[in-house]
Amino acid sequence: MSCKVWTGELYTPSTMAKEGRGIAWLPQSVIKDDLRAGLLLPAGGPRWHIPVEIRLYRQRSSLSAAVEALRKVVDNKVPKTQ
Repeated sequence: MSCKVWTGELYTPSTMAKEGRGIAWLPQSVIKDDLRAGLLLPAGGPRWHIPVEIRLYRQRSSLSAAVEALRKVVDNKVPKTQ
């Protein structure tokens, strides 16, 4: 039995945009340092700024200890919504 392992560069949308390979919709919180440094610039006007809601979902039954610990960390880090 043989196993092939590929170890290449991981290209993310932000990496590709910084390299001039296109444009990407990205969370501002993730690229704030790149914006400050001028590595990325807004590609469009305000109508290109789209609000996004992201939610975590889980199964109804009890969570493992590890997943419950993660849920508690996320719950303490994410700002509460009104």
